[in-house]
Amino acid sequence: MSKSFIAASTLALTLSTPVLADPALGFGLNFTFGNGSVNTGVGVRAFSDDEQDKAAASVGLDYMFGSQSWRGSLGAAYMMDNSYIELNGGYDFNNGGFDFGIGGGWVNTTDGDKAPFEEQENAGLPSLDSLDSVTEGSSDEISLDSGSGDSTDDLSLDLSLG
Repeated sequence: MSKSFIAASTLALTLSTPVLADPALGFGLNFTFGNGSVNTGVGVRAFSDDEQDKAAASVGLDYMFGSQSWRGSLGAAYMMDNSYIELNGGYDFNNGGFDFGIGGGWVNTTDGDKAPFEEQENAGLPSLDSLDSVTEGSSDEISLDSGSGDSTDDLSLDLSLG
């Protein structure tokens, strides 16, 4: 194959893949099983999504204490409230060889049920549609009652001229 064909194919695949939702960065512990031993390490992970109670793809880099080596990994994680658990497969860069791992750690997740800030137009204020009554006192005072019984939800405006 020619180099230009490979470059064109790589560019086409890159442009056709969807944009990541909200990627997240996490730190954690990893236990690997392979090559006849169990190895423990610490590492950093990048996740495809930061929404809690959802699955996400992960890519990571670990320092393994037992083999004193670096390990790259690809995996699948379940995102919880500011934490994750993960199953991954990895390659030991120093010694060669593939292994499988299980890990967990800390990641900043978001609750997917909450609306983004841009969608919360009147956060904390009663909407005009929810007002039960509009009463006019005298000709110089207008008060709006939300009907909730809480005086903090009521709005009154005094238009007196003196």
